[in-house]
Amino acid sequence: MKNNDKTSIAAKILGSSLSGIFEISLFHPVDTISKRLMYNTNNINRLNYSHVLFKDHHDSTFINRYKSLYTGAKFAMGYKILQRTYKYGGQSILYDYMDKFSNNKSLNHALSGAIIGAGEVILLPLDVLKIQMQTNAKNIVDKSFLYLVKKQGLGLYRGTGITVMRNVPGSFALFGGNSFMKDNIFKLENHNKATFIQNFISSTFGAICSITVSSPMDVIKTRIQAETNNMSPNKIIRDLIKKEGLGAFYRGMGPKLFIIGPKLVFSFTIAQQLIQAIDKY
Repeated sequence: MKNNDKTSIAAKILGSSLSGIFEISLFHPVDTISKRLMYNTNNINRLNYSHVLFKDHHDSTFINRYKSLYTGAKFAMGYKILQRTYKYGGQSILYDYMDKFSNNKSLNHALSGAIIGAGEVILLPLDVLKIQMQTNAKNIVDKSFLYLVKKQGLGLYRGTGITVMRNVPGSFALFGGNSFMKDNIFKLENHNKATFIQNFISSTFGAICSITVSSPMDVIKTRIQAETNNMSPNKIIRDLIKKEGLGAFYRGMGPKLFIIGPKLVFSFTIAQQLIQAIDKY
């Protein structure tokens, strides 16, 4: 079967990289809020809400509280650009070689997304340091990247198994859901002919599917990575069920859907639009 969705590799890489830059510039505070909510183990009420969101800056001025939401941005910038380049660009490149597996475009997009999602763990150290800065900044602030790598060593790959278990179904749902909408709702023969609105709606559906299926593992992953001492996934799961109930696996689900969701939709939509525009140019 001839794949008429192919675009140049240069367009895939450049478009995906630019989407990562735009995303981190606009949405890093949103990501910080989500991570702090997931890391928090206490009930949130009117009295401690500010303390949970702004950590040690909860009694500070509005400007300082807002700036505190950009904690970890230096790690996030490197991580997000590499991640989006690898994820969006890599999935698109891999998809071009998936024709032999199936004539089903949605399945090919989903499978290539799942494979790319599994390999995403190579970027885990940057993600771990970003999360530690967002949730426990006082433990690593003013320390260089090389110092942190040397000190934590393989600990920076803490949570690798959980991350793979989150990324595989999450990426499968993201790219599969996006393609499903284009194939079955918009009836597009060539996904690269999608309009901005079609890309936006398809990305939204894919993002909702992805966040929903990956949320439980994301909570576990965040808690593993935020701690500087080694805690096993099994202990975290037992503590979650025993102390916080099954609902804790979806802690932060609301903010993720309404805050992180738009971030994912934005980056995915922009990446697809830029890839199309750059390839056409």
